[in-house]
Amino acid sequence: MKQKIGECECADCGFTACDVGLDKSGHPYAVCWGKECEGAQYFTYGKKPRVRALLERMKFRPLPGFNVAELRARYGLDAAPGPAPVPDPAPSPPPAPAAKPRKTIFG
Repeated sequence: MKQKIGECECADCGFTACDVGLDKSGHPYAVCWGKECEGAQYFTYGKKPRVRALLERMKFRPLPGFNVAELRARYGLDAAPGPAPVPDPAPSPPPAPAAKPRKTIFG
């Protein structure tokens, strides 16, 4: 692990003390040391949905002195998790024109 930044809960086995660190590219990842996972690594590859899952669904707990707001800003996540915005309903498309009956060789 390049730099440990906190701990989280494992999404697979529920182990509560998985290590969270930054890989050599600076992206967060988790390593589970639980009995069932035996060192399984969960890399985010810097992808926004994976980083969000690590921070929110896996219950990330940062070490003292680590700036989580800076990490969230780096990946374009909100400063704090909140309710998802409700999109405006799109107008319904106009009805399709009625299909003409096909003429076949049988009538």
